[in-house]
Amino acid sequence: VRSVVLLDRPRGLRHGRAQQRVVLLEDARKLPPGFGPDKLESFALASLADRGVPADAESLRKESERLFYRVAEIRRRAAEVFAERGFDRASIRDVAKATGLSLAGLYYYYKGKEEILFDIQHQAFTTLLASHAEALAGVRDPEQKLRRVVDAHLAFFASHIAEMKVMSRESEQLAGEYAEQVGELRRRYVDGPVLVVPRFGTVSPWSSKA
Repeated sequence: VRSVVLLDRPRGLRHGRAQQRVVLLEDARKLPPGFGPDKLESFALASLADRGVPADAESLRKESERLFYRVAEIRRRAAEVFAERGFDRASIRDVAKATGLSLAGLYYYYKGKEEILFDIQHQAFTTLLASHAEALAGVRDPEQKLRRVVDAHLAFFASHIAEMKVMSRESEQLAGEYAEQVGELRRRYVDGPVLVVPRFGTVSPWSSKA
């Protein structure tokens, strides 16, 4: 449906493209917080509309991929800022400077600092849960399951140290919908080892501050 909106106005009119972009961005920002596939696609459509590029499948794929890596870089840089300065002390200007964006450029992607923090934690927990599912596929031995869960945990955080610090230190900074969604992912992640190997008891990577 959004592709139809993109193509049903004259592409030769600059104000027409700008209007399409506004409509598509409004559509994107009504989606759940963070950057899931649907939001990436919506932002990609807005970007193509702004440049007057038809939203065919290949153009949309390439633009979505470009935005995927751009947003991932913003998350990474923001995590470094929050890990170094702390969420409370870090300003949105600090994040913009670290990402090489203007304030307006950063606000193009995120509503504010809290949504960035949400996206960092949501993406990290989602990735960890997926890596655990992959590590446990086809494994039956309980001790081997636990070993694989621990290995997956260590492998992720060895390459995502800033995210680890943010997840362990800033867990109380989120509120409302953000807190509920991340809290549910956290519970699934923390409870995973208990379900895998009951006799080992609760195995929680969040039992102490990093």
